[in-house]
Amino acid sequence: MASDRFLAIAILIVPSAFVASGQVSTAPHYEYADNGEQKMSLPPEMHLCVAGCAAGRGTSLVLRDGVYLEPPSADSVYAVEKFTRQQVILRRTDKGQYPGAAVLTGQISNDGNHIANGRLQWIDHKCCGLTSGPFQAAWGDAIGTVPGKPADSPRAPSPSVQSGSNQTKAGQQTRSPILVPPGAAPEYAHFPADIRAALRPGWDIPPSTVKLACENAGAFDGKQALEFSRFAFRATNFALGYCLAQRSAGLGESRAHILLGIAEMMGWGTAKSGEAAFHSFDTAANAGDVWGTYFLSRCYEEGIGTPRDLNKVAQINTWLDLRPAGQALFYSIGADDLGVWRAFERAMVYVNPPVTQRSVCSVAASGKNEVCHTEEHVDEDGFDRQLQQIDSKYK
Repeated sequence: MASDRFLAIAILIVPSAFVASGQVSTAPHYEYADNGEQKMSLPPEMHLCVAGCAAGRGTSLVLRDGVYLEPPSADSVYAVEKFTRQQVILRRTDKGQYPGAAVLTGQISNDGNHIANGRLQWIDHKCCGLTSGPFQAAWGDAIGTVPGKPADSPRAPSPSVQSGSNQTKAGQQTRSPILVPPGAAPEYAHFPADIRAALRPGWDIPPSTVKLACENAGAFDGKQALEFSRFAFRATNFALGYCLAQRSAGLGESRAHILLGIAEMMGWGTAKSGEAAFHSFDTAANAGDVWGTYFLSRCYEEGIGTPRDLNKVAQINTWLDLRPAGQALFYSIGADDLGVWRAFERAMVYVNPPVTQRSVCSVAASGKNEVCHTEEHVDEDGFDRQLQQIDSKYK
């Protein structure tokens, strides 16, 4: 229904293909042609993310004096070398504590409001190596399809227990449906999304495990103690979870330090201590665990056990974004939230709505030749039907 669409617009930015009449808009305005290429006007603002986009890891760029800056620090500058339909080239220069330079390339999409086939290549990055990876960027009516700076876009929840609730039309509170593993306590659905992802089960555990006493777990090896620790934390048996994580860490399992850090950060089964949590995450990161690196970023961002350092946050997140293991980590955050899946599927309908086509012909000025072109219109009934199917799927 049309009213449903307008409600959704409050959450999603509708692509430029939509206009008030429901017809597809004409091609975007081009400033001028350059050697046969259509050069577009530079958008005043865009959102950009380097992988990890599904987890809301992006930044907002604003155009000032012909270059793009990341406010408020402007430590990253994006000089525009080329911005045409056929080719986009941006040259990024990072200042501050972690200097570097990269080239971003791609093409402008057919709808003229985002980058297609985006690729970032570091050409000078002493801290992290000359890696490369995909990136996304969008502006105009599509800017909401790519995450911007944390204040403008969704992100993993902070390390504190969240309500996980949404407002209904009647103003009532309803929790987004979380896929709860067997044996987990109801409170598990309220854990922060990143902690739930770190506690995801590796294999099935008998529910009777929650009654296990830590002193009776001496026969466990490191991996078994780690898995049983995850189970105990999910069951909110925090004392047992912390004890088993200590045993697993003592047997050389680096991932166990993540569980220790989470417990110390949250005060689960042990005294709450930001300093202890930071140390545990740092131990895991030094052992090569990407979850340790991720939680270090959160510590630097929120001042947990260490002074806030947004330069380190940017450096760590870029390091994670450019590595498959880091990308997989970001995608795992919120993957158990059916509300996230529903919102994503609905967003895809707005980005790629169903259309109908018709051929329109007219006689040329010479009166001799008939000129035809194809017009596309949004299929309103198909659009509403797809949204209704998605809503029914997640009821």
